[in-house]
Amino acid sequence: MDHESGMHMKFETGRKSELMRAGMRRPHFMSSAYSLGALILMFCVILSRECLATNVSGQTITVNTNWDLAHSPYNLTGTIYVESGATLTIQSGVQVQGSALYVNLNGNGGTLSAAGVTFNNTVYLYSGGTANLSGDHFISGQIYVAPGLATSLVGNNFDANSTVNILGVTLTSSATFPSITNVKTYNLSGQLYVENGAILNIASSNTISGSSLYVNLNGNGGTLSAAGVIFNNTVYLYSGGTANLSGDHFISGQIYVAPGLATSLVGNNFDANSTVNILGVTLTSSAIFPSITNVKTYNLSGQGKRI
Repeated sequence: MDHESGMHMKFETGRKSELMRAGMRRPHFMSSAYSLGALILMFCVILSRECLATNVSGQTITVNTNWDLAHSPYNLTGTIYVESGATLTIQSGVQVQGSALYVNLNGNGGTLSAAGVTFNNTVYLYSGGTANLSGDHFISGQIYVAPGLATSLVGNNFDANSTVNILGVTLTSSATFPSITNVKTYNLSGQLYVENGAILNIASSNTISGSSLYVNLNGNGGTLSAAGVIFNNTVYLYSGGTANLSGDHFISGQIYVAPGLATSLVGNNFDANSTVNILGVTLTSSAIFPSITNVKTYNLSGQGKRI
C-alpha cells in the first residue's frame, strides 16, 4: 500500500469515528429541552400538592359535604360559609388554604368536622355552631371562635405562643377559655359581655388581650372566675356580679369595679403605684376599699347612679 492510500484510509477511519462520536451526543438544543423538562418534573414532584390543588370557589354550603385526601390541597378562591345545618367533613391529611371558612355565621346551624387537617387559612366558628376537631393545625391569630366553642380547640396543634381570637358576643351560658398547648393568648376581637347568670372560667397561665370584658353590665347576673390569668385588656365588674379572682394580673387604670366588689381584687397582682377605678353607683349596702399590694389609688370613675 502506497503512502497516499494509507493516508486516505486513516482519514476515512478518523472521519467515521468522529461521526460515530457525534451521533452518540445529543444536539445542544435537545439537552436543554431535556434539562428543562426534568426541572419542571422535579418542581412538580416537590410541589405536587400545589400542582394538584383543588380550587373551591366562594359559596354557601347547605348540604353535607366531604373534602377527601385525594383532592387535597383545597384552595379556597372565595369565602366558604357552612350554614343551614350542613356539615363539612374534612378527612385526615387534607390541607386547606386560601380564603376564610365561616361556620354558622348566620346562626341557622352548621358543623365543621375535621381530624388531622392543616388549616393554612382563617377559620371562624360562631355561636350555635358545632366544631368536632382533633389533631388539626391552626395558624396563630387565624382562628376565631365563639366563647362557648373555645374548648373545641383542646387537643389540636398550634405553634408556640399562639393566639386564639374570641368573637365578641353577649355570653348567656357558661363558657371556658381552657389551657391549650402552645396557646398563650386569648384575644377578644370584640367586646365580651357576661350576662344572664353565665360564668366565664379562664384557665391559669392564659393572657387576655384586645377588647373590653364586661361582667353583669345589665344587672341580670354574671360571674368571672380566673386564677393566675394576665389581663392586658380592660375589665369591668358591675354590681350584682360575682368575681372569683386569685393571683391574676391587672393593668393599672384598666380595672373598673363596683364598690362592693373591690375586695375581690385582694390577692391579685398589680404593678407599683397602680390605680383601681370605682364605678359610679348609689351604694345601698356596706363596701370596703381594701389595702391591696401595689395599689395606690382608688379612682371614682363616675357620679353616683344606679346600675
